[in-house]
Amino acid sequence: MGSLLDQSWIGFFLERINDIKRSFYVAFNQLTSKAEMITLSPGIFQESLNRTILEKHVIDKVILECIINHALFHPNDIKVFLSNNSKEFAQREVIKILQDAGIQYFQQTQNFLGCKLSKINSLYRF
Repeated sequence: MGSLLDQSWIGFFLERINDIKRSFYVAFNQLTSKAEMITLSPGIFQESLNRTILEKHVIDKVILECIINHALFHPNDIKVFLSNNSKEFAQREVIKILQDAGIQYFQQTQNFLGCKLSKINSLYRF
């Protein structure tokens, strides 16, 4: 009996892994068709120097400014920033700046995929 239960659990687990893989590939394919290279300009660099956040993390500050600048030039697009660097980017003031620019921040890929899937699923509800 335990063997049947174990097989059922393993089957469920493998099916869930396959679902996650499919979701990842769907999201990744959409990303590759829409991703853009964000270039650093002198103006963006200067803006990053003017900001009073992330003072000890200059590179993160420049990355943040590039993302914000890009978002402001695309006000009608859906914008997402995915970074596992929660030590810097999950700070309340950084998240506020991202939100003000219309950017949704995710610390983990699984949270991003979950959000993406819920939006896809909401389109197909009857």
